[in-house]
Amino acid sequence: MFKLYAPCLHGFYSNTINGLHNSNNSLVPPIAGSVFAACMINFGPQPVTTLHHNIGNLPWGWCTVTALGDFDYKFGGHIISWDINCYAKFPSGLTTTLPSAILHHSNTLIVLHKTQYSVAQYSARSLFYWVDSGFQSKESWNENATPEDHRQHAKEQRKQWARGIFMLSTLDKLL
Repeated sequence: MFKLYAPCLHGFYSNTINGLHNSNNSLVPPIAGSVFAACMINFGPQPVTTLHHNIGNLPWGWCTVTALGDFDYKFGGHIISWDINCYAKFPSGLTTTLPSAILHHSNTLIVLHKTQYSVAQYSARSLFYWVDSGFQSKESWNENATPEDHRQHAKEQRKQWARGIFMLSTLDKLL
């Protein structure tokens, strides 16, 4: 779904994760074939997330959330996006994507004696920085960078948000 609806952004994630794995072949992806670097499983049995946004994720990036379990989606388990003032019924087996770093979101309770689980896949923005900085921390890069490296980096940082927004799909791009 990610590759279909956001092919440029998916490619960016794929290039980043491939670069990371090529630099260190001992790393094992949490889900084989996924372009996401991390996975979180909520074992329930009745998980509820409070209003939050994942500020550690890539601001223009996406994460996926999959609902699982035995519950009636008409009576709970809805996903809420507070910034755009909407909610959606979220049945078991459905996967959705969202820009979790910038959209405040949560989910609702399910009926008692039912079970719900969720699987979220995401990549921390620091991972993209790590790869972009030659597989080193920000601190290490700063210690080793020349004044020219710092000037060039500042210039690139100013362009980063625009580059990220460009990776998002529009109807014209998808067609």
